[in-house]
Amino acid sequence: MVGVDRDPVDAGLGARGAAVPAMFGGGGLVHVGSYSARLPEIGTMAYAAAKLSLLAASASLATNFSPQGIRSNVPTTTPSRWT
Repeated sequence: MVGVDRDPVDAGLGARGAAVPAMFGGGGLVHVGSYSARLPEIGTMAYAAAKLSLLAASASLATNFSPQGIRSNVPTTTPSRWT
């Protein structure tokens, strides 16, 4: 079993606990994504797993809090290498 460092995930989602109640009625959460979540490179397993879990968590936040007018988005980068 491979361990995944949860620090990047916790850092990305930790502040939302205080922010979400203040946004009821309308607001948005923006998390910084990475193309590595969808196409990881060699040696970036933990980073890619953290970014993919952030993508899933953001989708869940958007689904759960859209009735309160809260959006959650993860803009991602494009690949940094040319093939």
